[in-house]
Amino acid sequence: MQGKPALSPRGVVPESLFEDETHPLPAWDSLTKEQQTDLARRMAIYAAMIDIMDTNIGRVLDTLQKNGELDNTFIMFMSDNGACAEWHEFGFDKQTGTEYHTHVGAELDQMGLPGTYHHYGTGWANVCCTPLTLYKHYAHEGGISTPCIIQWGKQIKHKGSIDHQPAQFSDIMATCIELAGTKYPEEYEGRKIVPTPGKSILPIVRGEEMPDRYIYAEHEGNRMVRKGDWKLVSANFRGDEWELYNIKEDRTEQHNLIKEYPEMAKELEDAYFEWADHSDVLYFPKVWNTYNKGRRKDFKEYRDK
Repeated sequence: MQGKPALSPRGVVPESLFEDETHPLPAWDSLTKEQQTDLARRMAIYAAMIDIMDTNIGRVLDTLQKNGELDNTFIMFMSDNGACAEWHEFGFDKQTGTEYHTHVGAELDQMGLPGTYHHYGTGWANVCCTPLTLYKHYAHEGGISTPCIIQWGKQIKHKGSIDHQPAQFSDIMATCIELAGTKYPEEYEGRKIVPTPGKSILPIVRGEEMPDRYIYAEHEGNRMVRKGDWKLVSANFRGDEWELYNIKEDRTEQHNLIKEYPEMAKELEDAYFEWADHSDVLYFPKVWNTYNKGRRKDFKEYRDK
């Protein structure tokens, strides 16, 4: 990891559709033995899923190797977001929500079998995202930062190295277009197509610098914009207040610099709202109060479209 970032503190269970108020995550040793055993089994099931996935990815790579196509195949592997913290520290069962059951005795052996449905909860998500801040749903590093592994034989300039240049999922299409030696279509069946917003990441593969650009994200009112080492970010349960970080020096987002660098914050904010308006991003207060009429909230209106 770049720099020497501070370890983020133990996380919280954020206010959400299912939780009215944010509350701290309890310490492991404050849980009952039954709760610990249940949560350990939930993580064991998750770990088994990862192990099975890893084994079968290996089968694909072995087949490519046996057919002499491994070095001729461009492979990207990544996860889609940070660890899922839905919706509280004890996870859920049967369906998404806050309904859960602390399994004991013989019940533990039934967990993870066909037809079951369990989630490991916010506590394990906090562990999985360590040392980063927050989780899936959020635009802080714990929610949006995932590793990307690329395999392409001798085509990779610095094989086995780590490159910290940021990229985003919309770059995948642009990368595939360049790999295929073609162009993204401008229209289809007489209709104009919106241009792909991403950039090819093949410069990273070639050991080169990516062009300077803004990178944006928004999910459920959790927003961020990044340019170079600077990142402006907010979380809906924190009141939608902007926070500014130098990611190269403070990857865990522990030192909010928005008061020290107001000009940088303003530049990034202007860029964010230009992108949000152009991309038809619905602002979170409107989205929440439209779809949760039984739990309407008096949000801070941070922008009128």
